[in-house]
Amino acid sequence: MSFSLAAWKARPNYAGEKIVALLAAALFLMGLVSFHYAMPKGTMLILRGVAAENAPKGQLDDSAAKQYAWRSGYAAEVIDAAGGTGEQAQIALDGVRNDPRVRALYGFSGGGYVLANLWGQLKPEERSRISKLVVVGAPGITEASFPGAAEVVIQPDPPEGHMEGPRALLQSGK
Repeated sequence: MSFSLAAWKARPNYAGEKIVALLAAALFLMGLVSFHYAMPKGTMLILRGVAAENAPKGQLDDSAAKQYAWRSGYAAEVIDAAGGTGEQAQIALDGVRNDPRVRALYGFSGGGYVLANLWGQLKPEERSRISKLVVVGAPGITEASFPGAAEVVIQPDPPEGHMEGPRALLQSGK
């Protein structure tokens, strides 16, 4: 049995299948376009915690942090440097200053302390662009650490432990 395009098109359901295929393609393209434009709020820079033997670039449940950014309406960008370091602080400062799409900041553990320090270094016009600040698992950091911030979310360590903070925040719906 050989394949023939003419025989394929002559099948009784070809016209209906063609319409279904076109509708499916249109829905797929609409999904791609809406996904691309579904992040109107900008980018959330995510700062990891301090380094560990098993996490030299810093500890963080990257997946939970990224999902939190997406659910909050931001594209997620994890800074690939350990928290509590000058390298992370400089990358974050450069990111805020040089990328106008950066509209939110998320700091876990040591990254939360860097975030509080970074806020003090930002110029008023840079601060006004940041619409959301998130600090997870950084005791002592409070909303008062971010004067003039539009929205501050503080997530303390959950009973399950420090490393579960990003997942607890994601599940909290804050």
